[in-house]
This record gives sequence, C-alpha cells and structure tokens, in this order.
Amino acid sequence: MRVLYLDILFLVNFCMDYMALYIAGGLCERARSALRLLAASLLGAVYAMAAVLLTGNQAIQHVIGICVALLLVALAYGRSSRRDFMRVFITFYAVSLLLGALVTVGYTALNRYITPEGITGGEKRPVLFFAIAAAGGVLIRLAGKWLSRENTVKNKRVTVKLGRKSVSFSALLDSGNLLTDPLSGRRVIVVGASVLGDFLPYEIRRMLEADPPDPSHLPPALARRIRLIPVHTLGEVRLLVGLLPDEITVCDEDGGKRPTRVDAIIAIDTGKGQNYGGYDAVMPTGLAA
Repeated sequence: MRVLYLDILFLVNFCMDYMALYIAGGLCERARSALRLLAASLLGAVYAMAAVLLTGNQAIQHVIGICVALLLVALAYGRSSRRDFMRVFITFYAVSLLLGALVTVGYTALNRYITPEGITGGEKRPVLFFAIAAAGGVLIRLAGKWLSRENTVKNKRVTVKLGRKSVSFSALLDSGNLLTDPLSGRRVIVVGASVLGDFLPYEIRRMLEADPPDPSHLPPALARRIRLIPVHTLGEVRLLVGLLPDEITVCDEDGGKRPTRVDAIIAIDTGKGQNYGGYDAVMPTGLAA
C-alpha cells in the first residue's frame, strides 16, 4: 500500500511554487516581494493537498489547476498589462513543469536510496522533509544569484510615433522603474519634456505649463490619450502626465536587431535637473526583454 504524507506533499509543492514564481518573475524582470511570493506559494501548497484529497473529474481538475496558477501569478505580482501578466504566467507554468519533473526524479531517487533495511516507515519522513527543504533553499539561493547578475545591456533606442510625427531617444534600462498606469497596468517610460519638444501637440505643451496640469481642456481625441501617473518619492507623491502614443518601438543603439514593439506609456517629466545617467529617458528593464 502506498503511503502519502501530507506534510511532505505540502513542503514539496510550497518549494516548487516559490521557486517557479521567483524564477518566472526574474526572467520577466518583475519586482519580487517575499511576502507576496510566500502567500502565493502557501495557497499553491494548500491547493495541492486539496487536489489529492478531493479527487474528481480529471478534465475539471486540470481547468481548476490552470485557474489556480493564474491566481498564484496575480497574487505574487499584482496588477499589470494583459501582455505582461500572460508572459509571467506562461513562464511560471513552464518553469513549474520543469521543476515538477526534477522534483519527481529527485524524490524517487531519494526514496529508493533510503532502503527498508536502513530507515523505514515514519522514520523516513523527517529525512525526506529536511532533505527537500534544504534542496529547495539551495535552489532558491542559486536562482537568486543567477537572476541578479548584472545585465550587460545598459540602454536602448526608443522611437515613439503619434500621428505623422515621431521622436527617437536613448533610454537607460532601470529594473527599479516600477511605475505603471493605474488604469491599464501598462509599464511607464519616463522621458524629459525637453527631449520630446515639438513632437508633443501644442495643446499638450500648453497643458504641461499649468500647475497642476488639467487635461479636461484638451480636445477629446487627445484627452483619451492622457494618463496621470502617480510617482512616490521621499516624503511626497507627485503626478506625471502620461501619453499613450500610436506606437512605441525599442531596439539596440547599434541597430543590430529588428525593433520590437512594446505596450507602454510615455510619462513626461517636466522637473528641473532631470538626470537619467546621461540618457534621455529611463525605462523598465522588462520592456527590453
């Protein structure tokens, strides 16, 4: 008779979910919160136990499993654009399948290694428990070091189009740029107002001169493109005017690769003393992937 220990099952799935979410976030250049990852992993481990105890129709279980995976990604990484969310989800699902195969092989090998002549029955449980916990901790540590390696690409060339006009500028890649549009969840590229210049429609330039900017006086066609992006700095919260253009493309400065279209918002920084490390703008590292 096969004996299944729920504590071992819980630990295995908790470690797997945590590692898969951690690695998926790193590969997709998403900021990671330990508390959110822990909460999502706990939920995944609880679901794994429930799925074993409450057996039913296999097709329905697969559908529920996918829904739970979507919930885990949402819990771990919060709101984002649909494209970014699905990118993280697909990466998480692929990493989960790979880790699941590795854990199954490792568990089977360890179970065979601890022979009945050596450690048997309930005495085997603490050995398996601590072995899995130690292996999970080591793998998470190694994954963290691998994902934290400095990216050799420091900047990109960004081209923005609005109507018949276009503007191109250099952007510093910054993994700390976590700004998003509160309405759509799109990532934000912060650009100095002086860089955009005459690219901006006259009405928007006039609006930027007001304090605070008031988009209600814009023509409806332009007003629909305006977003207000909250920026939290030390001791204050300020709003940047965001613009949704017709198209944003990103490529290497040397033009070696074909430009890639990205779904983002251009935030116009009118502050004085703008400093983006010598570049014209700052963009999230994830948009360059």
